[in-house]
Amino acid sequence: GTEKSVGNTLDLNVDFNNDVVFGGVIGYDFGNYRIEAEIGKQIHNADHFNIINDGGLGLGGLGVQNAVSGDSNHTRYMANIVYDLQKISNNKSIEPFIGTGAGLSNIKWRNMTTSAATFANSSDNVFSYQLFAGVRYAVTEQIEISAKYKYLRSIDVDMVDRLNNRFETSYDTHDFIVGLVYHFGSSGNEAIKYP
Repeated sequence: GTEKSVGNTLDLNVDFNNDVVFGGVIGYDFGNYRIEAEIGKQIHNADHFNIINDGGLGLGGLGVQNAVSGDSNHTRYMANIVYDLQKISNNKSIEPFIGTGAGLSNIKWRNMTTSAATFANSSDNVFSYQLFAGVRYAVTEQIEISAKYKYLRSIDVDMVDRLNNRFETSYDTHDFIVGLVYHFGSSGNEAIKYP
């Protein structure tokens, strides 16, 4: 993904590689809908910088530069609501779903460095929201697997550069996630049935 970062002096885009994403969810299944509490982490290594204005940081010139080092470390704490689309599939062991969530994110930039200089080691706690859709499949009465696409966005991320000048960046990701779910309790899956 790309993060646009703008301040009074610093102005650049950071392109990141796709890297590690992991997390966990606990919730309650009401049949037609679910509520969830989610915690997760995403780490994306910087690939290159497109520098419009280096803000006096001595980054080695304007234009595109490869990243020598740097990563964006994102930890999220979300509350989700999920709606199960039971009537779409004729197969009772497969169920599509859609969902949304909101919560707190800690976004940390570490060692953002061009060939000439490091310009940012900073972090901020911000509001985030997410939208997702996917399918789940009952493997047994207690266990299911799921696959979903998720879009997450954090807004107004305030950072500080090496010269203590503030700049604002955005953070958004598009992820494809595969999960394993265990249902506690004796009733097992209420909405989808083991074939």
